[in-house]
Amino acid sequence: MKIDISDIIKTEGAFLQLDCSEKVDGIDQFEDISFDAPVTLKATLTNTGGLLKLDGILETHYKGKCSKCLKEVEADLKLKIRETIVNGEKFHEDIEAYTYEGKFVDLDRVIKDNIILSLPMRLLCRENCKGVCPVCGRDRNIEDCGCSQDDLNPKMEVLKKLLDN
Repeated sequence: MKIDISDIIKTEGAFLQLDCSEKVDGIDQFEDISFDAPVTLKATLTNTGGLLKLDGILETHYKGKCSKCLKEVEADLKLKIRETIVNGEKFHEDIEAYTYEGKFVDLDRVIKDNIILSLPMRLLCRENCKGVCPVCGRDRNIEDCGCSQDDLNPKMEVLKKLLDN
């Protein structure tokens, strides 16, 4: 999302209302999560003395596989976004900050970073998903297969003996 900031860049306190909806390239970097829907950003971009403050709401929809049973999972992501964007021409390259140069700011990296940090560590189809049986492969949410879950790694046998005593 490339935004023209020429109207606000020279006046401290000036702001720009953003209401954008478009697909962000490069966000599909995970094998098991896909983003088919566009990303919607409703925000205010404010000039605070050379720094741009981005404050708003970011929304999108994603699909993936449950980490336990591999069923298809779909979810909406809605998050608050608050970031500071600095003038890249005035700062050294070694700082870790979102930057703009000239009269345009590209918000793609800001959006990608916020989405990635807000995704759950593991997708689950439901809170109490039992997953698949590691022995027979049946979905334990549908039926109990009766397989023995007592298979113990031989390397852990010594620890089990300690716990039994």
